[in-house]
Amino acid sequence: MRHSRKIRTKELIDRPRLEIAKDTLAFAWKTSLAPCVILCGLVLVVFYSIVHFGFINWDDDKNFIDNPWVKGFLHPRYWIWAWSTRLMDVYQPISWIFLINILSPVSCII
Repeated sequence: MRHSRKIRTKELIDRPRLEIAKDTLAFAWKTSLAPCVILCGLVLVVFYSIVHFGFINWDDDKNFIDNPWVKGFLHPRYWIWAWSTRLMDVYQPISWIFLINILSPVSCII
C-alpha cells in the first residue's frame, strides 16, 4: 500500500498542472455537475407547458386580501391568532407570522 501511494504521488508531481486540472474538472462534471444539468433539463421539459396557464385564484382572497389579521401590526394578539388559527383547515403559524411581518404597515424586514 505504501509503495503504490509513493508512485501515485510521484505521478502527480510529474504530471503538468493543466492535466491535473482537466482530470479534476472531468471528475467534477461526471459526479456533480452532469446530474444537476440533466435534472434541470428534465424539470424544464416537464414544466414548460405551465408557462401558458393562467393564474388560479383559489384562496388568495381569504388568506391575504380579505384577512385583516395579516395586515395588522406585530402585536401579541396577532401572534396569538397566528399560533391558534386553523383558517381554511390549515395550521401554519410560522407562515402567518411571516405574512404579518411582510404585509403589516410597519414591517421588520427591510
